[in-house]
Amino acid sequence: MCGISDVADGYLARRYKLETRLGERLDSLGDTAFCGAVLYLLIAYTDIIKTQWAIIGIAMVTILRVINFIITRAKFKTWAAMHTWGNKATGILLYLYAPIVLIFNTILLIPGLVLCFIAIVSSIEEMVILLTVKQYDANQKGIFIR
Repeated sequence: MCGISDVADGYLARRYKLETRLGERLDSLGDTAFCGAVLYLLIAYTDIIKTQWAIIGIAMVTILRVINFIITRAKFKTWAAMHTWGNKATGILLYLYAPIVLIFNTILLIPGLVLCFIAIVSSIEEMVILLTVKQYDANQKGIFIR
């Protein structure tokens, strides 16, 4: 439901030119809440605590995301996350990965490593963008895509 409403909201806002700064912030807040809920479900209902690579991957992504929020706040005086293609890919993979993990009640190695890798790379990409641009644009698609 979160994924469907997130995609529909973004599509409708762009389609009818209803994009606002508040909408950007609420979208970022919704994405953060979803990730927090998924993390809670993974901890509560799977053997993730026994899976060191998953804990390390989640910790790395969390640290990078927090640093990005701090950079965004310090440099641009706002709280938000960018909607890059890398961040969108991470979200899509998380939407697909979480239900499968919960159904099988185990952390899947290869899909989990791919998800962690893409999440880390997209977090680093966002950090590079934040550190190199002069004006904040939450809808920038990537380092080389303006």
